[in-house]
Amino acid sequence: MEIGMLWYASDGKIVENILKAADYYESKHGSRPNQCFVSLHDLAETMSASVDDPMLLGEFLIGSSPLIAKWHIWIGEDGKG
Repeated sequence: MEIGMLWYASDGKIVENILKAADYYESKHGSRPNQCFVSLHDLAETMSASVDDPMLLGEFLIGSSPLIAKWHIWIGEDGKG
């Protein structure tokens, strides 16, 4: 992903904020994002929090990056840009 949007999850609720960020991204860019990156810490929290929510995991490829700070989400579309 070369182009995306950075979202700050000020409340630390990563799963909920991924969905909020995706909705905002779609309203701004006219297409639904399909990929996001979070910190390693947040990825562990996201994966354990969303085990019972296959729609979230099915909708997004969720990865981690050492370049992403805790409680931040880099969200966008794979293959765009």
